[in-house]
Amino acid sequence: MISEIGEVSDIIKKHGDLKASTDVELRKDLVEEMADVLMFCHR
Repeated sequence: MISEIGEVSDIIKKHGDLKASTDVELRKDLVEEMADVLMFCHR
């Protein structure tokens, strides 16, 4: 789970929160990583 959170954090650190939420491809990657984190939390 920590590695998944790290991937989310890396995307935001590398591209910034605004670009990560507005760039379509980058947002897709971010949402996928966040979904992985939520799956771990659910378990």
